[in-house]
This record gives sequence, structure tokens and C-alpha cells, in this order.
Amino acid sequence: TSAFVTPADSDLHNYFFKSADQILQGHPGSIYIARGDPPLQDIPNDDPPLIDFLIAPVLALARLISSDFRLQVAIVCLPFLLAVPLLGTLTLRALRGVAPSATAAQRQLVYALICFSPLLWIAFAPWGHLEIPLMLCALIGTMLALQSRRDLLAGFLAAVALFTSLTALFPLLALLALLVATGHGRTAVRVVVVSAVVFAVAMSPFLLADRHDTVYSLITWRPSRSIGGNSIWALVNVDRPASLASLLRRLDTPAMVLFAAAAGWFAGRRLGVSLFGADAWAVMAVGALALPMLVKANWPYYYAAPFVLLLVWESARLGRADRSRTLPVVSIIFLAVTSTLVQYIGMQSIGLGDRVITGITEFVAMAATALVVMHLVASAPSTEQTVL
Repeated sequence: TSAFVTPADSDLHNYFFKSADQILQGHPGSIYIARGDPPLQDIPNDDPPLIDFLIAPVLALARLISSDFRLQVAIVCLPFLLAVPLLGTLTLRALRGVAPSATAAQRQLVYALICFSPLLWIAFAPWGHLEIPLMLCALIGTMLALQSRRDLLAGFLAAVALFTSLTALFPLLALLALLVATGHGRTAVRVVVVSAVVFAVAMSPFLLADRHDTVYSLITWRPSRSIGGNSIWALVNVDRPASLASLLRRLDTPAMVLFAAAAGWFAGRRLGVSLFGADAWAVMAVGALALPMLVKANWPYYYAAPFVLLLVWESARLGRADRSRTLPVVSIIFLAVTSTLVQYIGMQSIGLGDRVITGITEFVAMAATALVVMHLVASAPSTEQTVL
């Protein structure tokens, strides 16, 4: 954090702290009144509220210790760092379920790649999105509950994942489509109903207290956001006519939803992927790839979910089926490529041509990963295994 120049360098100070201030001042229902600092003053807090309530007490303590915003950011980040080794532990739990014969070396490698991945640490500094490892813990818990046939728990954990970060929607959509395609429609309905009820109840206080800002921050603002230079949408980034620009800005979310749902349906109906096998994790990983591949404004922490889910799937595959390799090659290549890409995301000084090239490269890398994963799943479908 010593490299921060202004508070706007971190989204923590940019709007998460402002939402937490509303909680500390006794107005917890008005957290979405927060807006970014100049030059980002039009950007609201577009994350679900759980992280703000977790940040608030730590922020109060940080302000008692120091008035320097850099030190406040560092202090607030500290307790959330524990979510990373927790995520590593849950990943190993998932691996034991789908690949009990994985070697100790493979398990140690998985844990190390989770705990030391720059794709997770970059969510802390400089971006300040502490919710990412927490969301991944809930997402992995959702899959573990489903594979243990605990549908109600899975629905609750899916709601927790969404209440932590809306980016969980896309791997969850792929998973639901897989359930429907493989004849588990009743399970899908139970999960959807429970998660919808829990999420609606959790969001209702904010809608009642400040409906305008809540709807604007979580729903209205996203479609109106400008197209970023680090996505494939840079190819069609137009300002005139205004009607065309408005339409194009609204296409990324439908495209991501369709891609994630189609991936899950295709895997279940055409590739014979079972919910209770290792390849179900591949379906979630491909669903998670929809976000960095098709979102109109990309950010480095979007790569964390696909990486973790890819790592679970490929490590399980190595532990059960593919004895010709001992390393999760696809996951490591994805880590190397995305760790390179994150260095260019958010840069304002590069030219338009460079931003377009970055967007195309990023899209091709994500699409190629999805195709490779689907090809590997199709070439050696996993056997069904009930996770106890």
C-alpha cells in the first residue's frame, strides 16, 4: 500500500469504506449511497452488502490506530487474508471428494497454488476487493453440498456466494444448467428456491431503506457503464448514435448468462458430465470464464474464480484418470497467462490500438481455455462418484 498515491487507488477507500461509514454512523440500509472519488465519482459500490458489514468493525479499529489511508487499507486487509488459506483447505476438501487417490505431492501443489497465487492476492492490493476469496469459499461449499446431496444447504451457500459477490452468478448458472440437463431438475429447483428466498430476505432491508440507490448500484448502473479497453467489446466501442451505444453496453450480461448456461447444458446433455464426478468442477470453471471472456470492463480479480475451479478439476483428473501427467498443466498455463494480462488491465496511458489488442488477446486466451477444458472433458469423461 505504500505505492498508493490517492485514496482512489484502492476500491476499499474509493467506495467500500464509504459504505462501511454508513453502517458505523447508524445507517446500515443506506450503504449504496456511496460513490467513487474523482475522477471515478460516478462509480457506485456495485457489490452485495455482506463485505461492507464485515469491513465496518475492522475499519473502526483501523481509524483508532492511524489516520493515514494507506495504513487503514493495510489494517482492514489483514483479517481477510485468513480467507486465502481457508480457501486452500476447502479446495483440498473438494479434491479429496472427487480424487481420493491424489498423491500428497499433488495436494501440496494445489494448496501452494491457491495460497500463493497472485490472482488471489491482487484482489487485496491494489484493488481492494476482499470479497473474492470469501465468495470462492461459499462457491466451493455449494458444490460440496450438492455432491453430498444436501440440496437445502447448497441453496443457502449459493445465496451466500451471491450475497458476497454477484460474479458467482455465472459458475452457478452453469451448474444449474448441468443439473437440469442431467435429470436433476428437482434438485435445481430446490437450490434456486432456497437461494432466491435467502437472497431476497437478505436484500430486503436495503431496498426498504434506500430503494433508489440500491437498485441503481446493483442493477441500473451496470448496463450503462462504458465499455472498457481490456475486453473484446472494445471492437465495437462506439459513442454515436447514442441508441446503438446504449444497446451495445447492455449486451455483455446477456452474453455471459447465455454462455454459462449453454456450457452447463452442453456438458450434461452432450458430454455426459455427472454432478458427482470431477468434471462437474470443469463445468463451473467454464461458467466462471464467461465473466472475463465477455464482460465489457475487465478487472484482474475476475480471473481468480476460473483459476481455482480449474485447479480443482484438473488436479482431480490427475488423481484419478490421467496418469500420464502429474502437474495441472492447463491451470498453470492459465495462471501464467492471466498473471501477465493483469499487468495491463486498468492502464490509462496506452493507446486505443493497444487496448483493442489487449482485449482481443484476453478474449482469445479465455475462449481457448474453455475449448481446451471441454475437449479434455469430452475425450475422457469422468466416472460418477458419490461424495460422502
